[in-house]
Amino acid sequence: MSSLLFSIFSIFIACLIAFLMIKIGEFCQKRIQFLHDPVYVPSQAEAVQRMIQLSRPQVKDRVCDLGSGNGRLVIDFAKLGCQTIGYEIDPFLVWESKNNIQKNGVSDRAQICWKSFWLADLSQVDILLLFMTASIMEKLELKLRAELKPGAKVVSQRFPLPHWKPEKKIGDCYLYIQK
Repeated sequence: MSSLLFSIFSIFIACLIAFLMIKIGEFCQKRIQFLHDPVYVPSQAEAVQRMIQLSRPQVKDRVCDLGSGNGRLVIDFAKLGCQTIGYEIDPFLVWESKNNIQKNGVSDRAQICWKSFWLADLSQVDILLLFMTASIMEKLELKLRAELKPGAKVVSQRFPLPHWKPEKKIGDCYLYIQK
């Protein structure tokens, strides 16, 4: 009887170890992906205002921020009445963003997803917000062309899309319209 209990216990421990190893592997994979993604630099208040001015958001708009950092853009657009979503791969920034959303009272209009924006479905987005690095803009263009609906607005801070012609520019912010 004791050998049967020992066997069952051993199998349980082996399964538990396997489960933990899988979860640790998934976490490490996300952290490694995070190391290859652009580094986080928060948007300045003036740049946020330029992005709002360029995009001219309406209450009905669905707004998406790729690489949403601390959630500042998601929150500011939600305060204007838009439904907003941010994609962020850094779990610590996701946590900070969710806290900031709560503090600002926009939980009914704003959400943050712990997910690589490369995996996000952008087909229903009306306004897409970007503050990336030049090194990924060309690859990102392909995703945007393939997924954004006609008429969707793209507002990029600091780094232009290399093959798209901006409709308008204010300071270091560019407005593009998906054809």
